[in-house]
Amino acid sequence: MEWTDIRLTVAKADAENAEAVATLIAEGGIYIEDYSDIEQQVAEIAHVDLIEQELLDKPRDRVIIHMYLEPGASPVETLALIAARMEAANIAYTVETEGVVIAYTSVYGNTKAAVEKLADKLRANGCPKVIVHDLARCDMAQAVADAFRYSKLVLATTTYNADVFPFMKEFIHHLTERNFRNRTVALMENGSWAPLAAKVMRKMLEECKNLTFTETTVRILSALNETSAKQVDALANELSKEYLAQQDATANKNDLNALFNIGYGLYVVTTNDGTRDNGLIVNTVSQVTNTPNRIAVTINKQNYSFHTIQKTGVLNVNCLDVSAPFSLFQRFGFQSGRTVDKFAGMEVLRSDNGLAFLPRYINSFMSLKVESYVDMDTHGMFICTVTEARVMSDAETMTYTYYQKNVKPKPETEGKHGFVCKVCGWIYEGDELPDDIICPLCKHGAADFEPIG
Repeated sequence: MEWTDIRLTVAKADAENAEAVATLIAEGGIYIEDYSDIEQQVAEIAHVDLIEQELLDKPRDRVIIHMYLEPGASPVETLALIAARMEAANIAYTVETEGVVIAYTSVYGNTKAAVEKLADKLRANGCPKVIVHDLARCDMAQAVADAFRYSKLVLATTTYNADVFPFMKEFIHHLTERNFRNRTVALMENGSWAPLAAKVMRKMLEECKNLTFTETTVRILSALNETSAKQVDALANELSKEYLAQQDATANKNDLNALFNIGYGLYVVTTNDGTRDNGLIVNTVSQVTNTPNRIAVTINKQNYSFHTIQKTGVLNVNCLDVSAPFSLFQRFGFQSGRTVDKFAGMEVLRSDNGLAFLPRYINSFMSLKVESYVDMDTHGMFICTVTEARVMSDAETMTYTYYQKNVKPKPETEGKHGFVCKVCGWIYEGDELPDDIICPLCKHGAADFEPIG
């Protein structure tokens, strides 16, 4: 029998406390990988040119602790003990290795066939490790240990008396009893006409913390057909997305969706053209310097507010908090101030510069004065000084990601063929999206549409 190596990754700041926890648990000893001062160590023993680049590229802000378990020791129980001790010590850690574990049960072999198809696709996509366990025949303890060891878990089973197959039920109980958490989980279900397994498994896991379920759930009606086979392919691509992106041969090197991963807050910029108040939703506000304080606000030239700011040189930036409802985005984002009074029927409060600020749904606002302007072709960037700033509450700032996940209604795409606007949910029906399309609701262009389905 072999010794088991459990690897814990912790922040450098937590390394000393984590080492103490590991020493108490690991009967076979520990080994620590710490590269935070490698340059100093190199200088003491050799010239830096003699050290392999792989070592020099190691992260400096993290430490890896190897815990060795003697042959016969239970990694499952050890992992549960680690989770309890680390949580008690308030130490954030990861224990997994990159890879996918597929745990399944199969009655007539059809679920097994789907699992094998998924495993083959994952390997072809460059997944570094794919472990498959038939829960009715494998070592259950090893399957549970692998679920804790690797970063992603696929559960595939049949519906059994409106529940799940007993071996799968036992497996999930082992996970939940041992504080299973911080993983990506995918579900595959099989049933002759109305599979319920995915719903049951998700319910069983609901007490586990920080689980991320894949968007794709594979639904098999007895045996794989064209629809479920496509779902298997889609799940494989979702689980191996980062692996595909890491390889030159398979990476999409022009995926502008990367821009949506830049952290953006959402703001209402308020102005006045001399006759009435106006406002619009933007996500392009940033502090560019702090000595002196300078705020950059970028506005689309097609927006009426752009021309008002050019004319008056003043604006207010209202920082939305997470309580802001979708109706607020409709009021300030889906109609034009050229033709609509966006403040109609709304309570108006004013800052020292005379402009409106929102009476609710914000955690702060800033009054700005334009100091300089940068032409950005389709947009204009106003570089501003802060003339007034108030903090209204400690509420969390609304981000673009939060809006997409929690505020914007899900578009009703059932039975429709075409493209959906990722900003507001408006649907364009047709086989091809015009290059010059402008969403009639939010005024965003073709880059912010995605295919339905």
